[in-house]
Amino acid sequence: MLTRPPTHTLRVARPTNRLEAVVHFYHHGLEFPILGGFEDHDGYDGVMLGVPSAAYHLEFTRRRGHTVDWEPSPEHLLVFYLPDAAVWRRAVNRLIRCGYTPVPAENPYWDRRGVTFEDPDGYRVVLQQSSWPPRAGHSTPDRPNTFTRNLEAMNKERINTLARLLLATIFLVTGTTKLFGFGSTVATLAGMGLPFPGLLALGTIATEIVGGACLLFAAKARWAALVLILFLVPTTLLFHVSGLSDPVQGEMQLIQVLKNLAIMGGLLKVSLEEEPAYGAGKAEEGVLLQPSPRS
Repeated sequence: MLTRPPTHTLRVARPTNRLEAVVHFYHHGLEFPILGGFEDHDGYDGVMLGVPSAAYHLEFTRRRGHTVDWEPSPEHLLVFYLPDAAVWRRAVNRLIRCGYTPVPAENPYWDRRGVTFEDPDGYRVVLQQSSWPPRAGHSTPDRPNTFTRNLEAMNKERINTLARLLLATIFLVTGTTKLFGFGSTVATLAGMGLPFPGLLALGTIATEIVGGACLLFAAKARWAALVLILFLVPTTLLFHVSGLSDPVQGEMQLIQVLKNLAIMGGLLKVSLEEEPAYGAGKAEEGVLLQPSPRS
């Protein structure tokens, strides 16, 4: 077994014809920080990426006026071990959100507990949900094909995005309508005897537009959902519950109450989702992507 003194650093260097695209994969997809780079150094451009505290990093170089004329095989792998299931799942979802689609591994071993992605050059990166080296006397049990399960996770992520879009639409539309009809909005609030109708109108518009945008772009979506729920409770009580006894408008007000309750249910579901932001390369309580040899 080879031992690695902590003062030693491993650099994995590779040429590429697609420097910007490759850097995007490792920097935005895996969220490896950019450690350094250079331009036109004896005709070479390069970027180094990795976890600052780790004993390894990656270097991608491009030689000006030169083309790399060979392609990797499906067996060219860079394997990262992520023992924590939640960290592994967030790392996989991060790549999917960045637009990278899992591919079936050439060796089915890597599909049992891992998910494989191809970078823009065709080199494969495996996110393996296990530890390395294995604990003494411990063998990792197989489990159902991860590639299939990850396709299901990818579909779930797309459905969640669609759900946030549908929820965001009503707030963005109503908030924008109130903004362009600001005078009418203020008059409606004043007619109900509410104090400071101008300030209330501004607060309402800001809550709906900003909250809807946060849902749409998944920016603090959990907090935005909770704020919108708190906004809908008094809105429903003041504007709709009070009109349930009206013989003319009662049925319409009941529909509005039920609609708001349904929206609050959807927002509550969003508030319970995991935050999508995740950086596999960020320092997280000793969690690092660990490079591993082929077992």
